[in-house]
Amino acid sequence: MRDNKTNSMTKAEYLVVRNQPEIPMDIWYEYYLERGGTNIGLSLFVEAFTNVLLGTIVMTKSGPKTLSLKTALISFYKYYNQKFGL
Repeated sequence: MRDNKTNSMTKAEYLVVRNQPEIPMDIWYEYYLERGGTNIGLSLFVEAFTNVLLGTIVMTKSGPKTLSLKTALISFYKYYNQKFGL
């Protein structure tokens, strides 16, 4: 994880992440925390996130949603593109 411990990615950090071929798990975890997720620790998050990405259905406030790596990537990039006005 980054040293700043704010769990809030900066625009400069996002521009670096956006150009990487893969998003590191610690960045996924920080995104989860920034979006209001519970601080469960990185190792437990990695286990849960990996299981969820197998194409499972998760319950959200607005009802059931199918989650996959594709939908997670779309949400990730959409969130940060909007946050940073890109």
